[in-house]
Amino acid sequence: VKSTVAPGSVLPPGTCIGPLSSSHESHEDADPAHRRYCRPTYPAPSALLVLLGGVPILLAVAALQFVPWFLILKLMVSDAEQNGWYRADIHSVYTAFLWWITPQRLFYFFVLRVVKRCVQPFLKLAAVVAVKWVVVGRFTPLSGAAKNSDWNRFRYWLMSKLLPGGGL
Repeated sequence: VKSTVAPGSVLPPGTCIGPLSSSHESHEDADPAHRRYCRPTYPAPSALLVLLGGVPILLAVAALQFVPWFLILKLMVSDAEQNGWYRADIHSVYTAFLWWITPQRLFYFFVLRVVKRCVQPFLKLAAVVAVKWVVVGRFTPLSGAAKNSDWNRFRYWLMSKLLPGGGL
């Protein structure tokens, strides 16, 4: 849930802008009760839960999105070995350059770029959705005590790390 401050707006100190609103509505909707929706004020989860639960999940999501990329690399190397354009004797900058611009390799470089831009974001999204379903669960309104439980703080922290800023 985000709020927007319009450019050039002057807000008095302590103004509370409600969720999904803007500074244009600050006079009508400025209610101090909106402070409870400010996620940066949520306390962080315990370091143990972050290290043992959060970091492995984040690493797994990051690794999963690179699986097709590594499969294309493996396919390129096996194709090079089978068709005779694999070189194991690179001893100078010139031979390294010739190795990099092999016409067959250029095709694979193009495919790698396409996979990185077109396939990886969807895999990351699928992994994030799976983590949301399996680990995080549904977000429901919480009381003050429930919001401060370590598990709920971890859920909010994990989703903020999996989808920072809303962009993939």
